[in-house]
Amino acid sequence: MKHKRLAVAITSVLFAAVVLLSGWVVCTVSKVTVKYTWLTVKTEEEIKSQKQKLDSLIGTSMFTVDESGIRTALEGNPYIIVESVKVVFPSTVTVSVRERAEAFCVFDGEHYYQLTEDGFVLSCSDENATRLDGKPNALITGEVPPLTVNSACPEDKLFRAAVMAVNAFDDVRNELESVKVSRTAEGGTGNWNRIMIKTATGCEFTITEADKDTEDKVALLKELYYERIEGEDRVAGKYDIFSKGDGVVDFDTSR
Repeated sequence: MKHKRLAVAITSVLFAAVVLLSGWVVCTVSKVTVKYTWLTVKTEEEIKSQKQKLDSLIGTSMFTVDESGIRTALEGNPYIIVESVKVVFPSTVTVSVRERAEAFCVFDGEHYYQLTEDGFVLSCSDENATRLDGKPNALITGEVPPLTVNSACPEDKLFRAAVMAVNAFDDVRNELESVKVSRTAEGGTGNWNRIMIKTATGCEFTITEADKDTEDKVALLKELYYERIEGEDRVAGKYDIFSKGDGVVDFDTSR
């Protein structure tokens, strides 16, 4: 009886081992698919290069695929954002990525940083040259906060106001030349907190206390530029946008 029980136990263990081993063998990565949306040739090449590295997963167990590790490795490239990583049993790993688009450039006095429209820092270089075609992007200059590649820009109210002003333009590269951030008055006395916007056609806007009533002031900037400024004013007009109090914003011309 004891021998029979032992035989049954051994058989059960062996059966479980066979089942486990079969599952391990069957659930082996045989295909890695990378679906991607790209804007520039360089980023497409970088995505393809990452696909070749991911192919090293082929032949490994599906149970050992590290989804978070894949995401982290791919997003080591600031231009790549991972939308999903899926382990599809029994044998496929599917990754979906897209390219972050450069929207404008920031100059800190030494280097040029390309950013997305929501303020994610993509790159740092010695020139304002876009990845798309090597031509310059609209520029934010002046007293900007420190920026770090592959991270969101700081939650700085005045700088965020400058980013909002950039995004007020429908065609940033062709309609906007620069936005200057100025925190202090000339001579360094008193808070200034202005942003000065220069358009490609030549008209200029100054938003005073840009860290206050920001959304309303940027909305007024957009309204002035697209609906209320015509003729010579689009070339030589200069406008001040300011708070009147109680959340009311207004403008005046300084030309």
